[in-house]
Amino acid sequence: MDFGLLAEHYSAFSAIAVERASQDHKWGEQNHSDLYWLGILGEEYGEIAKALIEQDTSEEAIESEVVQLAAVCVAYLECRQRERIRAARAAPATVADAPAAPAPLMRRAVADESA
Repeated sequence: MDFGLLAEHYSAFSAIAVERASQDHKWGEQNHSDLYWLGILGEEYGEIAKALIEQDTSEEAIESEVVQLAAVCVAYLECRQRERIRAARAAPATVADAPAAPAPLMRRAVADESA
């Protein structure tokens, strides 16, 4: 196992987690449509592009923008997962979800109806 690489991953994911906590503190839970998220992601991506094009932005500032973009991606994923869970909880139970009756009981009920 490459512990140096593990440390780099931990550092990156830690920075993203800190940014996510900051975003939640600032704006609360964010639940938007896919298109709205696309706009937010585009704006964050644009900030990275602008920083790179201007070439006078520090490495720390560029990395900060990358962390913000990654954190917004995580927020978007969290939103989609919350929506999927909410939809599953709200879905009405259907007959298809009910367990099937054992075959012998079904045959007996049909036989009783024909008598």
